[in-house]
Amino acid sequence: MLTSLRARDALEILQTADSKAVSLGEKLISAVTYENGAAWSVDHNQWGHHLSIIDGLIAQWFGDKHQDLIDLKHYHYESEKRTAPPHILADESENYRRYKHVCISHDRYLNVRRDAFAYFKSKAHDLPR
Repeated sequence: MLTSLRARDALEILQTADSKAVSLGEKLISAVTYENGAAWSVDHNQWGHHLSIIDGLIAQWFGDKHQDLIDLKHYHYESEKRTAPPHILADESENYRRYKHVCISHDRYLNVRRDAFAYFKSKAHDLPR
């Protein structure tokens, strides 16, 4: 029963962070609504916060089976072909790396998203009614 209660709480946290991380991730990747790199960076920081919550939550439950969503190595960046739109680089050169980070981490999350929700829902469903 304790596991079910924890899973229910984890599911609520996941749902909240997911809605922000997915919508911001898509917005950051398209980058069309941003006037400049500074505005893009503000949303990048928020996106990173929400994805970090998700990453930590999944890591707690799945342990070594979980591939980090946020902690990337140099070869991940090298293999990512998408490049940052010029208008978000003009005033924030660090956005070049950040943009690739969003592309890679967002894709990683989308690949595990359905399974994470299914897992927490099934565990939370074990609660007596």
